[in-house]
Amino acid sequence: MSVRFRRAAALAAAVLMLAGLASPVLAKGVTKKQAIRKALRHAKLARKNTSHFEVTKKKGYWSIEFFRKKNGAEYSYNIGRRTGIILKRELDLPYRHCRSRRRVCRTYVLKKTARISGFPLKLIKKGTCRYEYENCEGSYEVKFRKGNFKYEYEYLAPTGRLTDISRRYRPKKKAK
Repeated sequence: MSVRFRRAAALAAAVLMLAGLASPVLAKGVTKKQAIRKALRHAKLARKNTSHFEVTKKKGYWSIEFFRKKNGAEYSYNIGRRTGIILKRELDLPYRHCRSRRRVCRTYVLKKTARISGFPLKLIKKGTCRYEYENCEGSYEVKFRKGNFKYEYEYLAPTGRLTDISRRYRPKKKAK
């Protein structure tokens, strides 16, 4: 290739990049280092402020997970290997950094389940009522059995709002 042709090609590529029609990333793809840099830049963190760094190469994207040293927040990014676009991002904060710690009491949830289901409170208390905390959101899960059916009710802990109801046919196993 002549020098003149190379200069013309470089000049054309520069003009296209300035116009926003082409990207230097599209030609090569995104390296592991570039993906890490992009995730850290988006999280507004430096590498020294993170711990438990994990990068895996998946089909079509880089999966990057790390923790912030200061508060233990877990960051998770999926960055496209071809384009460098952030496909998915997640931030899981530990409980102490969440805004709402308030929650309704267990008896309120049990009484509400009895009122909605139409079954006596005694029957519902035989089942389980468990408080779960995940992704800065608390919830109560009430499970009980009536005959061959299993019932599950799920409530948001801060408000007591019903979010999920399920009824499944589960016959009791006969003892031999």
